Amino acid sequence: MNNKENTTQKRRLSALDVFAIVLVLLCAAGVIVRVYVGADGILSDIGKENKEYTVSFEVTGITSAIGTYLTQGETFYGENGEMIGTIGEGVTVTPAMIFIEDADGKYVQTYSSADNGDASLVDVRGTLTVEGYETEYGFLANGNTYLSPNFETPMHTKSATVTVKITDITASDN
Repeated sequence: MNNKENTTQKRRLSALDVFAIVLVLLCAAGVIVRVYVGADGILSDIGKENKEYTVSFEVTGITSAIGTYLTQGETFYGENGEMIGTIGEGVTVTPAMIFIEDADGKYVQTYSSADNGDASLVDVRGTLTVEGYETEYGFLANGNTYLSPNFETPMHTKSATVTVKITDITASDN
């Protein structure tokens, strides 16, 4: 019978076990606080309403054929297919600034034309109407696509893919 009594010994909780349990609980509490309350938390921007913004952009050094696809009413989409915004009024298309070699072998600044042999490059400037909100780190178009001034990102319309440089973001008066 001594064998039976020895096998049913109770396991005691040691100080090391208590320390490990407290450490796990503190880590879990830290994660919960960071996610739900922290400045960078997942839920820190929940409840923010999307407002209408005007995002100014430029696309430089594209062929004139691609420039014809960037017109008022076209919709820009991000890399993952999410809608960014719609091109507004006042799109300007100008010859792109380029550098060519002159007769002395020096490079000089000029503007693109079919005469320069560069297939007529253009710069396009305009505005996008975008729904989104501002955060402390920048602007989120539709709550999920980061944009900020001087930020370059690939975007596409139904007919063209270009690299867009954001030049300004302002809240619309609407």
